[in-house]
Formats: sequence, C-alpha cells, structure tokens
Amino acid sequence: VQDIAQKLVGQNWLRARSGPLIQSIEKIPTVDSVRVRRVFGWPLQLKVVVQERQPFAMIGGGNQWWMVDAKGIPYQAINQPKTANLDAFTGPNFNPQLGKPLPAVQWQKVTLLLNSMQQDQQLDPHGFRWDLRRVYFDRKGNVSLRLKDAPHQELLVQIGEDQWPAKLKRARLTLAYLDKTGQRAKVLNFVS
Repeated sequence: VQDIAQKLVGQNWLRARSGPLIQSIEKIPTVDSVRVRRVFGWPLQLKVVVQERQPFAMIGGGNQWWMVDAKGIPYQAINQPKTANLDAFTGPNFNPQLGKPLPAVQWQKVTLLLNSMQQDQQLDPHGFRWDLRRVYFDRKGNVSLRLKDAPHQELLVQIGEDQWPAKLKRARLTLAYLDKTGQRAKVLNFVS
C-alpha cells in the first residue's frame, strides 16, 4: 500500500488523481475499502485510508483453508484452521478462490446458519456455546456440525438443510439432557 501511495507524492493537493491509486490498492486481497482524504493544515497532505478485511469464518478442507470476510470473500490462505478462533465450513460444493466472492446462495446459507447458532446461544440462560470443530455442507446442502467441546467431543449433530433455529434448540436441549444423565452419543440426527 505504501509503495502504491507514493504515486501521490508531488501531485497537486487539489488536483491529485486518486482514482487509479484507489483501484490499484483495492486489488490487494486483504483490502476491503480505500479512500483518499485531503488533510487541512500545513503542510497540505493527502492521506490514504485503508480498511482491511476482517475475518468472519474459514472455508476449505484438508490442507487448503481460507479466511473469509463477512461479504464472503476469501482473502487469505491459512495452513491450520486450528490457529484461528473462527467457525470452519467445509463441503464438496465450496470452491474458494482468492479475492473472488463465494456464490451468493452458498454464502447466504453460511451466514444464515451462523446467525441461527448465535441466536440459539443467546436463548440458553446458562451460557451455552456451540463449540464446533467443523461445519459440513454436503452436496445437497444438508448440514452437520462436528463438536469439539470436552463432554461431547467429536459428536456429529445432523441438522439438514432447513429449520435450523428449531433444530439447534432441540440439539442444545438434547445435549443438556445427555449431560444431566451422564449419557454419551456419537450422532444426533435432526434432519427430518
């Protein structure tokens, strides 16, 4: 960004051509937005203000994972999803490419699921948290959650492709019942 911004040095403060500079900086995958401001004071200055993309989720599989912002744009490759404290989404229909938004329908499902999980967590007065290792979307759009929390480690919660808020609530209540009774399960199926 600094190298590109150097092109403004020596330009007239009022007539500086910032359009091409902004376009060049916006091509950097980690940049969300750019603007050039005129700073009043002596000496007169132009200030380049860059807003970086903020991590929202991880998308990928195997050894190829991407940090994705809230707009569904993969902007940074990461080696180990364990290092980031974000929900990790995987599935055969996800094909993230650097700087290219995920398909709108696909990203809408991811955000809808994340919102449903956040709302469900707020419904529990005891502070329940969906502590997930992975979220799987199969070819048909069915969702399964792989838990990583200690009492239910590696438990698979299958919630299908619709009615996620009701299914998450039911799954949370089932987990509480299992905790209370000391029972364990490998799979909870709430697809139908």
